[in-house]
Amino acid sequence: MKIEVKDLTVRFADNNTFQPITAVQDLSLTVEEGEFVCVVGPSGCGKTTLLRVIAGLERATQGVTQIHGSDTMRPDYAMVFQNAGLFPWMTVLENVAYGMRMQASYLRLLWLSVKEGRLLLDKWREVAGPNRYARALKWIERVGLSKFVDAFPGQLSGGMQQRVGLARAFAHNAEVLLLDEPFGALDAQTRLILQDTLLGLWKSSDMTVLFVTHSIEEALTLADRIVVMSARPGHIIAEFKVDFERPRDVMKLRTTPEFGQKFGEIWEVLREEVLTANQQLY
Repeated sequence: MKIEVKDLTVRFADNNTFQPITAVQDLSLTVEEGEFVCVVGPSGCGKTTLLRVIAGLERATQGVTQIHGSDTMRPDYAMVFQNAGLFPWMTVLENVAYGMRMQASYLRLLWLSVKEGRLLLDKWREVAGPNRYARALKWIERVGLSKFVDAFPGQLSGGMQQRVGLARAFAHNAEVLLLDEPFGALDAQTRLILQDTLLGLWKSSDMTVLFVTHSIEEALTLADRIVVMSARPGHIIAEFKVDFERPRDVMKLRTTPEFGQKFGEIWEVLREEVLTANQQLY
């Protein structure tokens, strides 16, 4: 397996009452190497919390999360957030190259500390100087933004900013890609186009993907397997294997009877959880 989550519980203090709120409780999940898994669930069920704990951005109250890396010279994960998370003072090229820039600094420090290692030096050269920018340019081209290499994020539309975020994640060449509703704020047409873009990028990589979304349609379009979470405190209540052939046409797939049938099966499980989550807001 590539990602392992075992008996995860996460609690936060409520900002108003200072009482503990359990966001995730006793959640266990495994993702196999090369698998594309989508997590769906109602608002507030802990989907983002799960992703952030796996990424080391939040602490678990109980339980274990682990990415089983196979290459100590390769980053464990890259993450794409709900907003693109770009540095506004950097150009598109600089933003896409940023992860590799940090990786180069880490590899250089590691090489200086051990004072040896041809492999370390070769890995450093892959992400240093001209090589870093050459790789960044390749992924910028893959997401269709070659004409905007020198543009700043404020000059780009929301969809274009998310393309930069995807390019940055794939250029980083991590073993695992974590995506937290990256297309949720986009219009329907742009969302479909970026789903197709993501599938094309993933096909050409060896990344394992864990993708959080509210949309059953999006999950069915992208995933090998869909994991359904309950209302808060979030835990897994069902899993669905998605057997649609790859490569997938994101529009044609949605017109098939099989797509509609699978959507109905998932919604049947999710519906009560959405109603419960809505009641928790009042």
